[in-house]
Amino acid sequence: MSAPFIVRSVSKIHPGMADAYQPVAAEFCRIVEEREPRLLGFHIYVSEDRSSEVVVQIHPDAESMRHHRDVMGEKIRETFAFTDFESLEIYGE
Repeated sequence: MSAPFIVRSVSKIHPGMADAYQPVAAEFCRIVEEREPRLLGFHIYVSEDRSSEVVVQIHPDAESMRHHRDVMGEKIRETFAFTDFESLEIYGE
């Protein structure tokens, strides 16, 4: 059995944009749930002061991650109006 493919990303939320970003993030999660049945887990954790977020994705394999990028690419770009990407960690082959 192959190990899952896990992605962890960290982004800063632009100052004063947390309220505007919240429905965008919720919509993003809803679309992921609808369009990516193979995805094992997708979670957005926002810091207590709402200045940053950590996104954790658990895919069954790298192909699932490629599919996520293809399906959600435009939505990912939309989040850049609210966040600045800081770091990315990838676990798996």
